[in-house]
Amino acid sequence: MVSVVFVSTDPVWCQFLRTHIPPQLLSVSVQNAKIDSVLHSCSIDRPSAVVTPANSLGYMGGGFDRSILECIGSDKNLEHKIQALLAESHRGYLPISSAKIVDLAHIVQGPRFDFLIPAPSMTVPEPIAPSHAKQHIFDTIWNALVAAKNAPRAISTVIIPAFGTNWGQVHPHVSAASTLAATAIFNWPLYDMGPRQSGLLRSSLALMYLRKDISKFGVPDHIKELEELRQHSQAEPLREWLCTL
Repeated sequence: MVSVVFVSTDPVWCQFLRTHIPPQLLSVSVQNAKIDSVLHSCSIDRPSAVVTPANSLGYMGGGFDRSILECIGSDKNLEHKIQALLAESHRGYLPISSAKIVDLAHIVQGPRFDFLIPAPSMTVPEPIAPSHAKQHIFDTIWNALVAAKNAPRAISTVIIPAFGTNWGQVHPHVSAASTLAATAIFNWPLYDMGPRQSGLLRSSLALMYLRKDISKFGVPDHIKELEELRQHSQAEPLREWLCTL
């Protein structure tokens, strides 16, 4: 099972996570610290990946981006190398809520972690509209976890910082709730279910958290299926927990 480590210097964000992590997520922890001290002092199983709340152009000039860039190495062209990879895969523009996995072994020698996952919650550094913050952060974290899942080598640990709480001006509780909701729904243990059924169950609960109206699908059989999956016995504890966020 992949371990998830939430990292931030914001005590409010960290405390919200600590008090809301469900017992079913045994491999989740919170570190109220700077990323460099976490990488130095904590026992991080490798291969490991660090998600960074980038902008769409891959500039890493401040905040967590700058800190993680310094942790990777002293190569002054490192930011340019990462942007070159974004140019190859995304023509240089990484849309909001996308995620790109970067294998650091290809661009730096002896990195302290193995993969970087740029995952922008904003195109440029600017406030995130309150009406968009919940879904922007949820979708960004979800796609970062997908990128980690599909890494070229199996990842043991994913490190996730606070999204949107600096330039984005998102309240720490909103950021933490969306981060934890996405992580929980993505990783919640489901047993004896086929991939389609388990995928739709997770999707239906994601829509519930995001307050999306499933009746908009318009097809009665589809709506009925989603409603029944939400009531599935394996969904019940997750559904009840989501209501506490």
